[in-house]
Amino acid sequence: MSRRPVTLVAIGLTLGLTYGVWYSYSVFLVALLKEFGWSRSVLAGAFSVFTLVHGAANPVIGMLCDRVGPRRLVIFGGMALGLALYGNSFIDSPERLYLGFGLLTAVSVALCGWVPAVVLVQRQFMDRLALSLGIVSSGIGLGMLFVVPLCQALIESVGWRTAWQILGAICAGWIVPANLLLVRDASTPAAVVSTPDAAPETARRAAKIHGAGAQDATLRGALRSEAFWLVMGAFFFGNVCSQTMHVHQVAFLVDHGMAAMAAASVVGVVGIASVFGKTGGGWLAGRLFDATGSYSIPFVIAAVCGTIAGFAGWRARSLRLRSA
Repeated sequence: MSRRPVTLVAIGLTLGLTYGVWYSYSVFLVALLKEFGWSRSVLAGAFSVFTLVHGAANPVIGMLCDRVGPRRLVIFGGMALGLALYGNSFIDSPERLYLGFGLLTAVSVALCGWVPAVVLVQRQFMDRLALSLGIVSSGIGLGMLFVVPLCQALIESVGWRTAWQILGAICAGWIVPANLLLVRDASTPAAVVSTPDAAPETARRAAKIHGAGAQDATLRGALRSEAFWLVMGAFFFGNVCSQTMHVHQVAFLVDHGMAAMAAASVVGVVGIASVFGKTGGGWLAGRLFDATGSYSIPFVIAAVCGTIAGFAGWRARSLRLRSA
């Protein structure tokens, strides 16, 4: 088997486990709420700290990718993630929750998460960059599909403390050896290919994905560009909307009479859609649309779906008030 598909699979499964930890907090939130009776604002606040720490760590991790290499960061992050999740099993106060999950787990997820994955893929798969990124990012959807229900099953069978310990062992047991054995740490981007005939095609695809003049961009130039801040704003507001719903989704469904495992499986359905959306988006970005078109379409769809969901909620409340 060619090493290239194996590398993509290894990176994708690493992302699946890493962000499976992220999205599985929705089921741990229900378990912690049941055991300790802490307010939902306290439990949701820990997730807010987690997301903020994860985001703040990414620029530093990007710098470290240039200095020590993304593969080494992922390997170290896999070990750190296993230890952080094991430490989470000893949580007995909000302070420890914020420290263990909000801080240590967040940094560990960032170390073996999206930024190192993008660098690894960009340096090795420039000839099929959009599709390659779509394939590895679909691993996040697989994490939602399998890891979240798995965590709920473990919580029901052995309790949330042991569930976090087992999840930590699974993460470290895959991430560390997989990235040691299956992933190589290319030192330079793969934009410069070895065969003269392939170079024009690679340049054409890069220009289609990134836009004209993207290869000449610098960090200072990016910070001064309108496109950079528009993309950052899209990431920020998009995640505010999506993550707010994700963290409360399982608890909301349980409150309305759904079994916890069924509620966790709903998150898995979101994961299935994510797999097709990410892989399909990567294919579209490389084939039919430029970066702006392929990036804008999902936000339009999300805005429409959010509007429909808001209207449905308003309608449901109106019907309840009338029946009362």
